[in-house]
Amino acid sequence: AKLRVMIVDDEEILRSLLADALVSVEFETILARDGREGLELALEKKPDIIITDLVMPNLSGLQLCKELRSRSEFHDTIIIILTGEVSEEERSVEIVKAFALGANDYLLKPIDVIELRARVEAWLQIKASGDELRSQIEVSAELARQSEQKFWEIFENAGDIIWTIDSSARITS
Repeated sequence: AKLRVMIVDDEEILRSLLADALVSVEFETILARDGREGLELALEKKPDIIITDLVMPNLSGLQLCKELRSRSEFHDTIIIILTGEVSEEERSVEIVKAFALGANDYLLKPIDVIELRARVEAWLQIKASGDELRSQIEVSAELARQSEQKFWEIFENAGDIIWTIDSSARITS
């Protein structure tokens, strides 16, 4: 199955540019005009990664991030925030807020599409590694559960045993 990347931005030109940069055999792009539509589409399509503008009508990128992170099905979704040309101080405050609300990364506008693609691919590799690790943990937990169950079956079916030990700590019977 193709990996789903959702782009949420109120600027149509930027949405198209980013979608074109990510169009490939491995990505399906989902486009949303604002945070509200982004939330609706995220709930419906369950994207692997969400790239969202910070400032948008109806629901900001920060509000979208907060809303998504409040839902368990989006705890592992990668969220990248795009921030425009604001003062360095404002940008720092917004980026700190974004990370506090659960964003994984941020990019500054104007967007370098080569950097965007590299970051998306890097985050998807990290996500795939995390998914693989979770799968291995689940298998290990199941094996441990089965082992414990087998132990208790043997223990419950074993008869009483009395051991005697001599003064040299050897078992005599």
